[in-house]
Amino acid sequence: MIKFRYKIYKSWLDSSDYSMLQGEYGYFEIVIGNHSYGDIPALKALELSSSLLDIWFENIAEALIMLRENPIVYVGDIDSPFSWIQFQVSDKDNITVSLLKTKNKLYTKLVQTTLNSEIEKKWVEIVKVDELYLSFKEALNSYILELKALNPLEDKRIVKLQELQKLLYLSD
Repeated sequence: MIKFRYKIYKSWLDSSDYSMLQGEYGYFEIVIGNHSYGDIPALKALELSSSLLDIWFENIAEALIMLRENPIVYVGDIDSPFSWIQFQVSDKDNITVSLLKTKNKLYTKLVQTTLNSEIEKKWVEIVKVDELYLSFKEALNSYILELKALNPLEDKRIVKLQELQKLLYLSD
């Protein structure tokens, strides 16, 4: 089982500021089997720190698209340069997803096919390829719909997510 979950901070929305993407701040979480990365706090008072949700969705979409041509793709955590999610093709039906910690800060790009650092695997889970892509597409679609509802004007970041969404569907 794999789930991509997110929570938009409603208290951070400012409908009068059209220069800001409404719905970009919140929490992002990947839940796989008995493991998870990220956190969605239940208490509104915990909305003190955040992730850029659009960046998480963009990076994971790019990683899943890159898996068509690359056997391993890494997605870096925006807020922690030592944490990475590794997606590795196991066989035609399965992908191994791992949480990695590195000794060195590795921020050349947030999505890459190699890591040049000592790596410690914190956890490893194997998921079905179809389940991984379906779960992510559902979360991405839901997030895009919410962004479009919150943003009356077209935003280049929403357009980028929609383009990635189309590429993900072409990969089926």
